[in-house]
Amino acid sequence: MIEPGERGTVAWAAACFFLLLCSWYTIRPVREAMGLTGGVRDLKWLYVATMTAMFIVNPISSGSSSRDCRDASSCRACTCSSP
Repeated sequence: MIEPGERGTVAWAAACFFLLLCSWYTIRPVREAMGLTGGVRDLKWLYVATMTAMFIVNPISSGSSSRDCRDASSCRACTCSSP
């Protein structure tokens, strides 16, 4: 059950999730068209480049998110209580 004080946080999280899915379904056809333009032979290198980029970007993104959300007052989406 959603508490009255948490409605803004839940709405913010739902909006972020909705926008994430919209961006995924918008970018996916463009990505596939770009992959097919290079030919099937180059498709494996596109996947390798994507995986490499995610291995680089993911720790940076995770580190900045965890650093920003340690204090509940600095992050709207944090549900944990501050010590």
